[in-house]
Amino acid sequence: MTLRKFFLFHAPLRGSNHGLDVVNFRNLLPPGQLMIIRADGRLPTFPETPILAPKKGQRFKPPKDLAWCMGVMFASQRLKDVIERVDPEAAEFSPIEVHYPKGQMSPSPHYFFAVRREIDALDLEKSTLAVEDDRGNQIYSIVGDHDLHFDQERAGPAHLFKQKHLPGLVADSVLKEACVAAGVTDYELFGKLTNMRPKEPRTGVVYRKSWISP
Repeated sequence: MTLRKFFLFHAPLRGSNHGLDVVNFRNLLPPGQLMIIRADGRLPTFPETPILAPKKGQRFKPPKDLAWCMGVMFASQRLKDVIERVDPEAAEFSPIEVHYPKGQMSPSPHYFFAVRREIDALDLEKSTLAVEDDRGNQIYSIVGDHDLHFDQERAGPAHLFKQKHLPGLVADSVLKEACVAAGVTDYELFGKLTNMRPKEPRTGVVYRKSWISP
């Protein structure tokens, strides 16, 4: 079995301020609903195509292959193609329109993007992190020292997934190599699973409450 490496998969922060906004936001959701993404992390069925356009007074930059806008990620055509080829069951996409300044359309398609698969593949016995208790709900925190290890067998054939209790997404080296080969090369897209030095002592799992009882 080829040993895979795992990474935190997220939209790059460097140069991520594209200046876009969802201009038909109120037409996309029922009255009173404020979030585009559903509570289960999936995409809703939109009554019309979402339109992203530059916000007035904001500096515009062409969006990267993966970016955020109003709480939902959106992906380029080439990133969508890679994910669907490498791991067809991992994610769902919904087409959007991206408008450039002066009404020009983006030269390539973009899509709202959400990962639909959740797996519990984190090896807690080998990992260093804080497990927070938020009123009975566990959250794996990577704020502060962390060193995460994933079990390849528990991850199975998945190359992109949501890790149970962990905010964010996890991808493996198979997906990373396919992205690089397709020209999706932003180094921030695949983040390290540790912020600790090699010889720094690992403290294991620390359990703590993230709220104060009344």
